[in-house]
Amino acid sequence: MAEETEAGIKRRKPGGGRKSKYNPDMDKAAETLTRQGYTDEQLADFFGVDERTLNNWKNQFPLFFNSLKTGKDIADSQVEASLFQRAIGYSIPDVYVSSYEGVVTITSIIKHFAPDTTAQIFWLKNRQPKKWRDKQDIEHSVDANLTALFKEINEIGR
Repeated sequence: MAEETEAGIKRRKPGGGRKSKYNPDMDKAAETLTRQGYTDEQLADFFGVDERTLNNWKNQFPLFFNSLKTGKDIADSQVEASLFQRAIGYSIPDVYVSSYEGVVTITSIIKHFAPDTTAQIFWLKNRQPKKWRDKQDIEHSVDANLTALFKEINEIGR
């Protein structure tokens, strides 16, 4: 929308920009997609907008922002729980199917998965970085008065 000034110059009216593609129905879709691990780049592609537009929506529409945050928090919690299970080991019910002389037998079993050391290391380095990081910072300090030390050495040498 433009208006003409006294000098005949066309000027845009404030707020006369392009209408936003955002609508409140996108909130639920955003939460569902982020629960499935979608990144902001993938969300922008899904909604048919640029990633900058998606970031603007986060600032302009608090419900949209909260939907993204909720979905991402849920996905992160699921991954964290899975990593923890890998780190400590776990057991699940399963079945073993066998066939002998044409007779099929299904036997219930418990499948055991041993703890995974890589998952343990990853967990500990992130949860207790000061204790488990590869690089250890060791502080050395000397609490000595060098003048007094030199004086003592000189006296011993006499």
